[in-house]
Amino acid sequence: MGIRLKIIIGALVAGLCVIAVAPGVAQLAPEIAARRTETLRQEMVFRDADRYTYGAPSRVDLGTQAVVRLADPLYLLVDMTSALKVLEILRLPVPDRLLGVLRGPVAVDTNAWGTVEFVPAGSIDTDDMQSWSPADMLASLEETVARKNQQQPDKQMDVRGWVQAPAYNPQTRQVTWAALILPKDAPRDSAGAVTYHGAIFGREGYIRVSIYSTTERAKAAQSLVQKFLNGITFNPGKGYDVLAPKVKESSTALAQVMNMDGLRRAPTKMPSVFADQLVPIVGGVIALLSALALTFYVWRHRRREARRW
Repeated sequence: MGIRLKIIIGALVAGLCVIAVAPGVAQLAPEIAARRTETLRQEMVFRDADRYTYGAPSRVDLGTQAVVRLADPLYLLVDMTSALKVLEILRLPVPDRLLGVLRGPVAVDTNAWGTVEFVPAGSIDTDDMQSWSPADMLASLEETVARKNQQQPDKQMDVRGWVQAPAYNPQTRQVTWAALILPKDAPRDSAGAVTYHGAIFGREGYIRVSIYSTTERAKAAQSLVQKFLNGITFNPGKGYDVLAPKVKESSTALAQVMNMDGLRRAPTKMPSVFADQLVPIVGGVIALLSALALTFYVWRHRRREARRW
């Protein structure tokens, strides 16, 4: 009789547990189903995108401007419908003149995706580019971010420095760069998401590639950018042909290609060697002035005392 009673009590407890949990399970069921549906949708988007994705050693048209010879391990998606769906899933920005979506060898690696775009603008003036130092460009970027912070007070960002300092190759007319920009409240030694940029200039504008990755993946991301730029050949009349008229160069192109409001010089800083030498000199001058002041005070005091007698 005791065993039967235990079985009955156990069954009642189990039943009560089912009754108590059932409403919660019922509430979660639609959410679970929605997540599964979204996962299946994303899988279908990426499978469909594979049909329009080219790998090495394919030659792919970049609009009417150029062709690119893809080197391993680059893959380029050129169907705009699929590209927009992929960027929406990855939550990446969509350029105004998107040419394609670039990725590394592993499709599921979300830190190796990027965009390719064409921007109709003037070319960089080589002399002007060489006159700006990385410190100048960093100061310009900081000023641009500060202005954006005023426009969006709820999303304050801070420029922490270059992950890849801007470098321009006048022979290939390529420029590459990457900056670490984090929320202002992030710890000073924080890493984070970084966009690795590269651009190559033609006669009617430039082709820019942006890879969205992290500080830890710097070398891999920089390699993807450089390999893509090196594979680009502008179509006849679109590049820097020797026989074609001189292309229009713009002093504002550098700021434009780097998404900055403008360029300004960085504040001049005294070299640390001079600063170290200046400290004892200033200290000596202060000590000398103090000694002169004390001497003058003693001389004046004695003179007053002499007059009294």
